[in-house]
Amino acid sequence: MKDGQARPANLITAHLMKYYFAIVLAMMAPCINAQYQVKVDSLEQLLDKVDGHEKIVVLRDLCYYSSRFDFEKSIGYGEAAVALALELSDLRDIGGAYNDLATAHMRANRLATSLAYYDQSLRAFKAIDDLKQQSFILNNIGTVYKNQGNHNEALNYYFQSLAIRDALGNVQTGTVLNNIGLIYKDDEDPNQALPYFHKAMAQDIAENDLDGLSFSYNNLGITHE
Repeated sequence: MKDGQARPANLITAHLMKYYFAIVLAMMAPCINAQYQVKVDSLEQLLDKVDGHEKIVVLRDLCYYSSRFDFEKSIGYGEAAVALALELSDLRDIGGAYNDLATAHMRANRLATSLAYYDQSLRAFKAIDDLKQQSFILNNIGTVYKNQGNHNEALNYYFQSLAIRDALGNVQTGTVLNNIGLIYKDDEDPNQALPYFHKAMAQDIAENDLDGLSFSYNNLGITHE
C-alpha cells in the first residue's frame, strides 16, 4: 500500500481486532489459570467418591484442566484414565482417555509421544465406527504435525478431518477450517489462507460460536498484516 493511501475499513478493523484480542488474552490469563486450579481442586475431591465410567470421566477432566498449568499432574491423571478404561474394556472411554493424554503431551511439547497416543485414540474410535470423534482426533494429529513443522502432513490430516465433518453435515468445521488457513498463512500464501478463514467465520456465525468467531476474526487480522 502506497504512503497516503487510505486503508480499507475492513482491514483496519481486522488489524485492530488482532491487538485487542492479544491484550484481552494477556489480561485474562492469570484469571483463567486460577479458574482451572479451582476446577481441579473440586474434581480431586470427587475422585474417591466415584468408580467405573464415572471415575474415568473425572480423571479425564482432571487431565484436561490440569494440563493448562501442570503438565506432570495432567499426564499422571491421563495415564490413570487410560489404565482404568483398558481395565474396563470400554472402547469409547479408551479412545477419549488416550485423546486427553495425547493432548497433555502435546501441550508439554512431547510431540512424538503425543502422536503415538492419538493413534491409539483413533484406533479405538475406528473400532466403534465413531466418525465424529475420528474427525476430532484427525484434527489433533494435524496440529501435532503442524507443531513439528511438517505442514504437508498437517494438511493431510486436516483435510481428512474436514471431509468427515462435511459428510456429517458441517459438524464444527470452524476449527479445522481455521487450522488449514493457518498452515497457508504460515507458508506465506494469504490468497489460499483467507478463503478458509472466511468459511470458518461463516460456520462460527451459523453455530453461534462466539469463541470460534473471535479466533477466525483474529486470524483474518494477522493474515492482513
